[in-house]
Amino acid sequence: MSTNSGYAVSLNIRGKTCLVVGGGNIALRKAAGLLKAGGKVLIISPNAHERIQQWAAAGRLHWIQTEYRREYLIQYRPFLVIAATDSTTTNERIAQDAQEQHILVNAVHDGEISDFHNLATVESGPITLGIGTNGLAPVLTRYLKTQLAEFLGEEYAILAQWLAEYREQLQTQVPNQNQRAEYLAAIPLADILNYLKTGDEEAALTLFRQAVLRSSELS
Repeated sequence: MSTNSGYAVSLNIRGKTCLVVGGGNIALRKAAGLLKAGGKVLIISPNAHERIQQWAAAGRLHWIQTEYRREYLIQYRPFLVIAATDSTTTNERIAQDAQEQHILVNAVHDGEISDFHNLATVESGPITLGIGTNGLAPVLTRYLKTQLAEFLGEEYAILAQWLAEYREQLQTQVPNQNQRAEYLAAIPLADILNYLKTGDEEAALTLFRQAVLRSSELS
């Protein structure tokens, strides 16, 4: 198995057709993630998990209740394909078909033939951390996800929002990119986070505003 870690990206799939072949628990998880990211989900499977059926009935996704055929790739031209059937042979065939059509594909049973892998994620507000071991140690991935979920508390989401607002302000007021970067780097993140972790949001915000004020006085 390859130890190449690949090229980590965050794909914008909003409004793009994402094809999942399969209807079981894995397909359900994949579909849920794609829907959360704003993808237009298409399921192809003769049978499907009850929740997939419910989503289809509610119009959240489109379910074609049939066996996979290569023609569907040509007809729907999906942005990406996830082969999530319970047959390794079928998944391999789907992956080959997708790659021949220059469509990104993930075969859930075989990372070697996949163009991409899903990372385990931990989220807090606008922050997303991705964890992966390139399929080598899934148990370690799950452990790391649990550890990072405990670490990434609400305080990081609060600070991220403050920084986003300040960055937007700088972009309109400070034309020099290097200078903007210096101002952002001068924010005492650790001290602010310490206040937030103890629940003293007022003190944290005061410290943040003081740092912003010092930067504005230098410009």
